[in-house]
Amino acid sequence: MALNKLNIVFLTNLPVPIGMAGTNRILSLARGVQENHADATILILNPTEPPPHVQNTDTTGIYKGVKYKYLTKTTVIPDGKLKKMYHFLYGLHKLLPQLKKMHNKNRIDGIVMMHTLSIVPIL
Repeated sequence: MALNKLNIVFLTNLPVPIGMAGTNRILSLARGVQENHADATILILNPTEPPPHVQNTDTTGIYKGVKYKYLTKTTVIPDGKLKKMYHFLYGLHKLLPQLKKMHNKNRIDGIVMMHTLSIVPIL
């Protein structure tokens, strides 16, 4: 009897794939999941790159074997508070349909949230 691979999704607001300690932490966790014969995907909920110093330009990709996707379809943080809030809410709005789509394709067994904003765990 063959066992299905576990499917773990990581949710974050950290920049991926290039970033600092938090980025390295989530990538290490995702790679560890994959090394233990499970699937791992990182979903980034909002833009992470302040202009003009944009390091991450790809909104989807695979980095060191880990799939990632920016739900806002942009990595660049917009100017203005209203635009920033729009992108934050847009990312949250896109989250459930994305999770449902992923779950229908390959059952999601676990969700790990690594977020620097305190409001997200409340939601």
